[in-house]
Amino acid sequence: MVLADDQALYALGNSLLEQGQTQAAIDTYLKIITGQGHYMEVYQNLGNAYYQEGQLEAAIHSYREALRLKPDAVPVLNNLGHVFLLQGDWNAALPYFEAAAQFNPDDAEVHYYVAYVFHCMGNHAAALENYEKALLLQPDMPGALNNMGGLLKEQGRIDEAMVYFEKAIVANPECSSPYVNLANEWVVRMRMDKALACYQKLSELHPEKAILKLQQNILCAPLVDSIEAIAQIEKQIEDSLVAMAEEAMSIEFDDLFSLECYRPPFYLTYYGQNDLEIRSRFADLLMNNFSFETYAVPVKEKITGKRHRIGFLVTQNHERAFCHLLGGILNHLSTEKFELTVVCSQSGMSYLQSHLDMTRLSLFPMAPQWNQAISDIQAQAFDLMYFAEVGTDLQNYILPFFNLARVQCASYMFPVTTGIPTVDYFVSSALWETGDADTQYREKLVRLETLPIYFYHPKHVVGKKTRADFGFPEDAHLYSCPQTLYKIHPAFDSILADILDADPLGLLVLLQSGFAEQDAFLMKRLQKHIPNADTRICMLPKQSTSDFMDLLSLSDVMLDPIHYGGGITTYEALALGTPVVTLPSEFLRGRISCGIYKKMGMTDCIVSTPETYAATAIKLGTDPDYRESIRSRILSANHELYEDMGAVEAFEAFLTSAL
Repeated sequence: MVLADDQALYALGNSLLEQGQTQAAIDTYLKIITGQGHYMEVYQNLGNAYYQEGQLEAAIHSYREALRLKPDAVPVLNNLGHVFLLQGDWNAALPYFEAAAQFNPDDAEVHYYVAYVFHCMGNHAAALENYEKALLLQPDMPGALNNMGGLLKEQGRIDEAMVYFEKAIVANPECSSPYVNLANEWVVRMRMDKALACYQKLSELHPEKAILKLQQNILCAPLVDSIEAIAQIEKQIEDSLVAMAEEAMSIEFDDLFSLECYRPPFYLTYYGQNDLEIRSRFADLLMNNFSFETYAVPVKEKITGKRHRIGFLVTQNHERAFCHLLGGILNHLSTEKFELTVVCSQSGMSYLQSHLDMTRLSLFPMAPQWNQAISDIQAQAFDLMYFAEVGTDLQNYILPFFNLARVQCASYMFPVTTGIPTVDYFVSSALWETGDADTQYREKLVRLETLPIYFYHPKHVVGKKTRADFGFPEDAHLYSCPQTLYKIHPAFDSILADILDADPLGLLVLLQSGFAEQDAFLMKRLQKHIPNADTRICMLPKQSTSDFMDLLSLSDVMLDPIHYGGGITTYEALALGTPVVTLPSEFLRGRISCGIYKKMGMTDCIVSTPETYAATAIKLGTDPDYRESIRSRILSANHELYEDMGAVEAFEAFLTSAL
């Protein structure tokens, strides 16, 4: 309780704070404290004023002084937790929210924030428990409903997740996120009509957001029925982007990181076309309607004689591929020349720490508030930022627009041009790219002489499972294509049909997508070419790593999809000696396996036409002597692929030249 002698100054400070005169309020509160007036309320409001001024360390000190005087002050506990949230320090935030929940167990919002922190930390069980507590107290809390849906989605409980997204919409029909989340789930379920309805409703609620109208015309399904359908979709997207370029469009910062419409359609990449124009038009649309330059920091000149600061950015849920394809290079780059930092999500840190050599690099977790994250990254003054993937999620697509380093690079890990003018280089390989591939990129294409991958040889012990364990007949010829189903292009269907038609004992092995609608759509499409598809195609559920390696080992031949082939899977198959048939396409995403074979010095399984693809696969599947000779040659040559220091040296040379 503020004593009478200090009441006038306290009232003045509060009035100034309400009027937005935060610095004057700070000065007034400090006068009380200087006069030995130590009150919880004064420290609390001083902390609030510092928070509004962005002086977070001062806010933390003030809130802690308030708690020293009154440890059970729930509003102060909440505020202190929020400050640490803003800083991205989940471990520091959690005990304050938990204390607030202990002192005020009937406050739904407190339980929500406990759940949110656990969610960010990747502790799904604790997050689920506390979201449930919050919703028990306030069943119509929109944020808890939406986040609960997101958590269930991450756990693969899609049906339950969609129910929560729908409840979040009912609780707050004006909020965009649940509509977008629900639309995304309808897309992966091949229900484009329902996804379109979500965006139509959202557009009605927010007519000022023109991007929502565009999204209705550029939605792409994971799987399409025909090559003709792809042409129609591409034309509609191009026409819509041309039309939208003529309109003025208002873009809010927060929407950039929450509305999926602010990145090119993800599945477009799998349609097998030249995406340069569409991706460039899309990027220009954002550049022309949002002032990214207002977030720019002065570009620092290169300082000679010091180690170059290199950032490698990976967003949440992409850490596995990052470590598979880039981890080996990071673990061997020169630390005398380069200071290495992986910019990552807080929840991804534990995976990275267990798969990277932490004596050679540091991790820099991004703050959950994207304006803070951008500012923090820019403050690191990286000489070069290497984006492992650009466009596989909304965040890794938007971040390069903000010029996070003096030089910015994209990579083959999402093997298509970004179309973003602020990305300087696209790192690829001469073993992958065609002679005229420069015309497919907006960035400057970098062709390393070797593959830019230091891939660790798989150490899994195979042979634990037999054909019978998978339900395969012993005499079947196994043609496996264990890729995500949306990699199976309509043009690939007839090749698969030719293989099975020529080999009566042939069995095509696919992996289920996790979505019954996608599985059914593809089977129906394949049945047009393979009338007895139900008995000639086996769709297995997703496999554990060990079982997956056994599947590759048991396969007589692995079929590389055309237009978007395998990468990690090809490395794993060739480690076991399993032949991979590949038909390189015009674009990088269909040439990865071809380059891997070139690195080995083998071309037997690289084909040039659909007819030779089928013929080569059939010979491998039906001729055991030929298959064994190819297996033997693969096993003799595959040492060229793994733990290649030449890749590290080539990568170092590129970094040096780019800087």
